[in-house]
This record gives sequence, C-alpha cells and structure tokens, in this order.
Amino acid sequence: MTIKKILFILFLISPITLLSQSLKILSVPKANDADTLNFCIDSSIIFLARNSDSTELDENTFFEWNYGNGIKESGLNLDSVSNQYAVSGGYFVYLKAISPQNDTLYAKKFIRIAFRPNFSGTSSITDSYSICFDGQNNDIIQLDAQYEYPLWKQALVSERTESVEKEINLGKAYTSSIYFDAFEINHKIISAQTIDTIAILMEHSNAQDIEIQIMCPDGNSISLKKTGTKKVFMGEPVDNEDLTTKKGETYWYYFTEKIPNFGTMSQEEQQYFYSYTDNADSSYINEPYYPSGSYLPETSFKQLIGCNLNGIWQLAVIDNNLENNGYIKSWKLIFDTIPPIKQFKNSNSKIQWQSSAFGHFLGDSLMASVTAEALKTNTFLNFKFITTDDYGCIADTTVYVEVQKADFSANPETGDAELDVSFSNNTNWENATYDWDFGDGESAINQAAPSHTYIDKGEFEVILKATSTQACVNYDTLVIIVTAPISKVEAPNVFTPNNDGNNDRFLITHEGLREAKVFIYSRWGEKVAELSNLSEIDQGWDGSIGNRGNKIVKPGLYYYTVIAEGKDDKKHRISGALHIFYGN
Repeated sequence: MTIKKILFILFLISPITLLSQSLKILSVPKANDADTLNFCIDSSIIFLARNSDSTELDENTFFEWNYGNGIKESGLNLDSVSNQYAVSGGYFVYLKAISPQNDTLYAKKFIRIAFRPNFSGTSSITDSYSICFDGQNNDIIQLDAQYEYPLWKQALVSERTESVEKEINLGKAYTSSIYFDAFEINHKIISAQTIDTIAILMEHSNAQDIEIQIMCPDGNSISLKKTGTKKVFMGEPVDNEDLTTKKGETYWYYFTEKIPNFGTMSQEEQQYFYSYTDNADSSYINEPYYPSGSYLPETSFKQLIGCNLNGIWQLAVIDNNLENNGYIKSWKLIFDTIPPIKQFKNSNSKIQWQSSAFGHFLGDSLMASVTAEALKTNTFLNFKFITTDDYGCIADTTVYVEVQKADFSANPETGDAELDVSFSNNTNWENATYDWDFGDGESAINQAAPSHTYIDKGEFEVILKATSTQACVNYDTLVIIVTAPISKVEAPNVFTPNNDGNNDRFLITHEGLREAKVFIYSRWGEKVAELSNLSEIDQGWDGSIGNRGNKIVKPGLYYYTVIAEGKDDKKHRISGALHIFYGN
C-alpha cells in the first residue's frame, strides 16, 4: 500500500496564557468527527504542536508524546514529530506540553487505523476444476466475493493475570502495573468512592510479614495492608514449603471503602479460624486466616484524591521474612465509573472485480461471470477483487483459475508390435467425460485412462475428446508409432518323438511373424500333419498323424514346408528334409 502522509495539527495555547485556555487537537484534512481521526494502515503521520492561534510555541517548551502504540518520545524542539501505525485498531494519542513557566496542559485524540477485510469466502465457484476452452463454446468462470471487516472494540484492561503464579518472599517483592488510557484527560480521583475495589488473588503462609501498597500514576501511594503482629494464613497455603514445591490455593481479597465485609486486615488478625488439607496432603486444625472477602484499606483512598485515572497504576506486595512465602496469581483495579467504550468497524464504499486478461474491469458487484474465450494455451487467470473502505483504504485479494486444454500422454509412444500402450489423462476437469479414438479402428467411450494393444506396425493418431460439465469440448492428439522387427523362420532337420523329454516335438523357430503354416509330408508325398497358425506352430508337432497325439508315424525321412508372412511384410517359404528317430 502506498504510504500516505497525513498532517495532524495539534494546537497548543501560548506559554504566557497556558492555564487560561484549552488544548485542542485538530487535523488536516478535517476529521470526520470532533474526536476521531481515520487512517489507513502504515500511514506515516506528522504531528505538529502549535498555539491555539496557530503560532509556534516558545522554543523552550517541553513536549511529551505518547502515540498509543508503545512508542513515546519527549524533549525540547519536538513541535514536529511523526509516527507510523503498522497494526490496525484504535489508538489514543496523548500530548503533554510544559511551558518555560511550568504551566502544563494535555491533549488527547483517538485514531482509528482501518482493518483489512477478511476475504476468506472469496473464490471462483468453478475453481474446483480447471476451466475448458475451445475457442467457441467455452466454460463460464463464475466469481463470488465474500468479505467481512472485523469489529474493533476497546479492551478496558483492569486486571493483570500472571501466566505462572509469582512467588513472594524476602527479596522477592511482587510488583505489577495496569495501564489506563480510556478516561478523559485530567479525569481525576475526586473522592474515596472514585476507587471501587482493589483486589488480589493470592495465598501466603504468614500474612504477618506482608505489606501491600498501591501507587497512582502521579506517584502518590497508600497502604492496603501493613505488616502485622500475629501469624495469619491467606488462602490455603502449604506451610511446610521447604519440603515440597507444591503451591497453595489462592483466595480473592478485596480492598474497598464501600461497605466492606471486614475491617482492616490489622483489625482482623486471628479473628477467624479454619481447618483444611493442603495440596501436599498436610492437615491444619483451627488455623487463623483471612477469609476471602472485602476489607478496608489501611490508608484511606482519600489520600489518592487528585491522582489521574489515566496512566500507570502500580501494585507492590512486600514480604519481610524469608521463612514463609506465598504466591500471587492476579490483581485488578476497578473504578466507580467506566469510560465510554470505543469501537469501530470499517464499511466498504466501493467494490469491483478486475482482470488484466479481460480488459481489467469486470464489474462492481459481488458476483462476476466471464468466459475463457480465445485463449490458445494452458494458463492461470488472475481475478482481483478490490475494496475501498469508508476511510479511503484499498485492500484486495486474488482468485486464481486454471484454464486448461484437453491433454494426455502415452507410455510408450513407440515400440515393436504387438505394442501395449497405457494412456494417462492429464485433463483436470471435474466430472468431465473422456472418449478415445486409438487410430486403428478401435475406440473407448467414457474412460479416463484406458490401455490399448497395437497389433500391426504403422503410425496411429490417437484422439482424446474431453467434454466438460458445461458442454465445452476440447481435443488432444498424439501419434503412436508401431514398428516391426525383422522377421525370421528356421526349422530343425531332426527330432525324436519318444517322450523322453528331449527333442520330443518338431518346433519352428521364428521372430516377427504375422501368420504362418507348416505342412509335413511323407517321402511319398502324403501330408502327414498340418500346423495352421502361430499358436499351433509354437506348440509344435508331436510326431502323430494329423498332430492328434494317438498314432505316431514310423521313423524315417519326411519333408516339411513353412509358409509365413512377417510383420515387416516379408514373405517366407522354406522346405527341407526331416529325420525322425526314436532311439533305444
């Protein structure tokens, strides 16, 4: 996204009259409302500090900037600064200006950084299979945009929870902080009732050693609990912690001046007793403890009157004895007033589909349809859906659709007859039909990946016809070359049909024949047997009359004739004498 430089003008009143005028935050261009400024993510924002009459401030004015995204800077000569927001959401920008006369004023502004919409539902309705094109009757690509802008809602952090319980012991004080920024500038504690409750989730084997303090953003602190004079449990601790690593059960303890259940913890020492079994299976009988509930703070909340609600509030739990320890899980700070909750959700002001393959603009609605027209090769089409939100921020997502011709391959593509060929269909169209013409007069209907055997030599053009579910038809062709080996025929001149397992049949040796016949004659010219095809020839003559196996000819001289045709179209005719012996 192109970085936008947006100008903020923060008008500060002049140092001489600083306390008599209010501090304002304005923007150029003017904000949509008096309290909020809207920007795109990664905007580089320039902040300028000025007097209310737009004049420059005294050069000795001290500035403290807090941009709300964890970045702060302070010092002299900071009347012009810049900041960039890389994460969408809401931010409070604070400015504190201190004049050379030590007059101080504050300014606060809420900034909204637009969210990118969630495009997870945007897709091509037809992208589950590749799109067919044939130059005429092409498939239709249907595009459907679905998107949603997230809702940003201010999270009012009033509780700090530890991922792992924090131990408190001598030398291991627990300190923690909660940062508030949602209140108006100079919203201060005006009475003890401004603080509703300060609560701690903890356990300890001797609360006598414990001090608990809270400090406001201005540095004022009070005591919620002082060290005591008597041993008291908090929660259900493991008292013999030297013998185990197991932790106790924590209780919530609340400090409030709004009708508490109990007095101060100093006043409630050893006023309550309980019996329990701890997590290390040790039992305790009539042990003094502080029940879970609300207690008066040791120091009144009145001591915090004048403190700002915004800023860092710090809790400290101090253990003054090494012998006993405890653990803290969480604590929270609740005021009697809740600041107004900030929230926002971007909305679109403009949407459109674009594609460079189809003249860029395709439409300004969620649905779009185009055809894969006149594309001559397999390709991926890019369709971009673009939104412009009410802040002027542009976001987009791209849908990829594969446009594919019919395509197949063969293995092998050439070889000697008889050639067995397997066809691999590389056309990725869901629920399409595939018909094949093998080029030798044979075909296959609606088969995705057939096999075929070529008997004779030749060049055979195989044609695949693919038909998509939208009735788009596309073809692919491939030539299978079938060759033939050099044909050969040879015949022996002797064999011994005596069933001894050795040379019992008259066998013709041949290669590359398409067809053949063998005739056997006696020396007087009488036909004794005939082998009429290659199958019979490969089984051979067993020496019986008619090759029937029931009457063996007499030993002696016979004649044979082989008439054959090779797959290489060569004609063969060989004749010779054949001697038959039976042996001993």
